[in-house]
Amino acid sequence: MGFLDIFKKKTPKVTHSAMPEPYYASEHILRDITADGKLQIDYIEKTDVKRDYDSTRLVLETIPENINGYRVYTGKVSWYNQNDAIMLDGNDSRNIGLTVRMEVEPNLLRTNDEYVSWLMKELLNKNRVCSYHERGLIDNPDVPCGNYVGGIEVKSDGSFKNIFDNFIGTYVHNMPAVRQERTKYQARQRTEKAKEA
Repeated sequence: MGFLDIFKKKTPKVTHSAMPEPYYASEHILRDITADGKLQIDYIEKTDVKRDYDSTRLVLETIPENINGYRVYTGKVSWYNQNDAIMLDGNDSRNIGLTVRMEVEPNLLRTNDEYVSWLMKELLNKNRVCSYHERGLIDNPDVPCGNYVGGIEVKSDGSFKNIFDNFIGTYVHNMPAVRQERTKYQARQRTEKAKEA
């Protein structure tokens, strides 16, 4: 070792773990309770150029509806980018969401990161939810759903799968509030077609 070697910058030793970070790591999930007592979950993913969002927010009502013996929860889901500017008036995309009804387990949402990850990536995938909403705006779609998007079933081995109950879908599709929303949407469509003509 020469005299000048003492002035060289030492590079820190970098070690890599062979264990990859799980895709449901808790630092990507932010849980909160809103001022009106609803459960709010933000799920932040790695940026994907194929999608126009990297984060999903769910604000869930704490009291379910009983539909044919099933507990169906209502919530608002929105998709946004972490890098987007946050509007000071609170009207940015993360606070304006689509209303959804689903069969979920709030206790697992509060405690199980893998369950939350499945919910956000599979059940509340933006394309999936929007396709259900589009069906809900049609009077007689192939799968009646209104704003019901299904649910998550916990299998005996502890894994998860999406489920969709046709009875609940038909029931929600024919609820007065959903029918009213459908009527408003169809009236707007007629008005736009009349303007174009």
